[in-house]
Amino acid sequence: MKRFILSLILFSSFFISSPFSLAAQEQEVTLEEVVVTATRDAEEIRKIPANVTVIPRTEIERSNSQTVVDLLRTEGDVVVRDLYGHGKSASVDIRGFGETGPLNTLLLVDGRRVNEIDLSGVDWTQIPLDQIERIEIVRGSGSVLYGDNAAGGVIHIITKKPEKPLSIQADAMTGSYGLYKSGASAGGKWGPLSALLSASYQSTDGYRDNGFLRAKDVGGKFLYDLNENISLNLSGSFHQDDTGLPAALPRAIFEV
Repeated sequence: MKRFILSLILFSSFFISSPFSLAAQEQEVTLEEVVVTATRDAEEIRKIPANVTVIPRTEIERSNSQTVVDLLRTEGDVVVRDLYGHGKSASVDIRGFGETGPLNTLLLVDGRRVNEIDLSGVDWTQIPLDQIERIEIVRGSGSVLYGDNAAGGVIHIITKKPEKPLSIQADAMTGSYGLYKSGASAGGKWGPLSALLSASYQSTDGYRDNGFLRAKDVGGKFLYDLNENISLNLSGSFHQDDTGLPAALPRAIFEV
């Protein structure tokens, strides 16, 4: 499967200024966590009349998750069914819709829908975990704000945004069942302009016969800040994968 996505988004974000003291001694201030998915606007999470969970980058790094599907398994009211083990055809269900869970769970990446048009499913392998800044999960109907596929809830994945003049990262790992993952990214921020380019590769033989997966991803993001509240975002991604369809489990597994 090959997929190419290009989007141009104009959005505004509102920042909450922290209180300051006129005293000579500086005081440390903890800012309230801000989310954008529940109301399509930047709001403090404690002021939102909805069941919202935020998974920040620090928590993602502390987890043992290798994929987005693995990470979502740890969240309450989120049921994940992955028959093949590599996440490509995983079913994510919020609020107990069962078999129709994928039809009623909307996935956004930087505000863009990624649900399939035909059966409203999601190819979870197209979202590398190392490129995610945070994940916002809104439980309960979001159809009024987002339309189709949001009756159970909304999962909004927000990718990284460059903050330093220049940053280059690379990583690789291996595991059981022929697992191999590698990735690299380069990005930076120069005045109002910032850019990020990334590439990743994943390969696994799976724990079942013909359960292999080979996936390649390349992505880029360019941002230009018009002012403190408005910025232009141009992003694109390319995804290609080759996967097998595992056969039935052998009878010996079920024999005692």
